[in-house]
Amino acid sequence: MESDTSGPCPTKKQRFCPKGRRNVMSKVLSVMKAIRVSCIDCCGGSPKSVTWCTLDGVHSTRCELWPYRFGCKPSSVKARYGPAPVNPSMMPPANEEEDALPIGMAAAAKLLAERAGTVVPERPKINAEKHAALVAMGTANLTRLREARQKSISERRPCVPAASVDLF
Repeated sequence: MESDTSGPCPTKKQRFCPKGRRNVMSKVLSVMKAIRVSCIDCCGGSPKSVTWCTLDGVHSTRCELWPYRFGCKPSSVKARYGPAPVNPSMMPPANEEEDALPIGMAAAAKLLAERAGTVVPERPKINAEKHAALVAMGTANLTRLREARQKSISERRPCVPAASVDLF
């Protein structure tokens, strides 16, 4: 019995996919991204609704995926935006008008932090001198790599045709 070798399987459970399967599943999502897609689907296709989801266990029933609704670990969200977006007690009540709430994580975190009396952590900014130094270092490394590649190409010996090789 021959196995069909039409290409690598997107589910990664088998080495090769049956014909037609690759077209059906064109992309494999990580677990976190799959949770994000599921949450957007649950909220009617609105990422803003996912940000302000009230299935946190305080305002309504508890969804086990609620802390992961942003598509990353809660600790990553806390480090970047502070504890408010992943703390159910800091979320606005379910009866608050969603249109009045801001769009985007940065604005949402700022609003929640203001209501809670906390501060959103500032992301470190790079100064112009450091940026210029990093760009110069990257350019120098790129130039050095290009020169090394050109040198290795120019030093290659020409191939000897097989017919002209004397084996005896």
